[in-house]
Amino acid sequence: MTKSSRLRDWRGGGEDPVVAQQGPHTELELRALIALLHDQRPRVRSVSIGHARNSAARAAARAFAAAWRADNAFGRTEDSAGAAREAADNIDAAIDEHTVLAVVDWPEQAASWLRQARRFAAGAPDAWVVCGAPAGWARMARRLRLSTDWSPAHTYAFASLGTADMVELAGAQTVEGLRGVTSQGGHWEISRGGITLLSPRSPSPSADPLPLPTSWAKTRS
Repeated sequence: MTKSSRLRDWRGGGEDPVVAQQGPHTELELRALIALLHDQRPRVRSVSIGHARNSAARAAARAFAAAWRADNAFGRTEDSAGAAREAADNIDAAIDEHTVLAVVDWPEQAASWLRQARRFAAGAPDAWVVCGAPAGWARMARRLRLSTDWSPAHTYAFASLGTADMVELAGAQTVEGLRGVTSQGGHWEISRGGITLLSPRSPSPSADPLPLPTSWAKTRS
């Protein structure tokens, strides 16, 4: 089955060609995502959050929004107790600095995802943060690339989207440059048509981009 025919099938009444059971996010995952955003230059201050409508994705989006607004001392290298005290002392400043411009959810099935895509891309945030199941996000990503100024290179994902199936279904060019985290606190990046895995807090790839074996989604951290 070709990619285009699979996309047409998604809009029908049948089951998705790729069904992902998204589990709850981990604390390591949330910390790694906040740290990844902290590491970007120019600094990321404003974000828009996008998520699927399942309970795990909603919970991940809420947790990220709360951590981002409060800063929560995630991703810092200094002593955790001292960092937490600093965050508590400067909560108002953190909220002013770290803003959430929008929180947008998307359905797994829709006529075009155009309304959700336009809402998500609006406002020119410094970064986009996404969580959900691979198939639904692949649809949303394709609409974003076709119809908005959204940039995958300024998009950061939870672990559930770091799968070969997502890249295959969205199209590698659609999500080229998208980065994310694993449930164990590692990082990944989509580049040259594959997923490059990085160890936790490592500034350089551990290997060349991987090809897209379907087993990767089952064995990822």
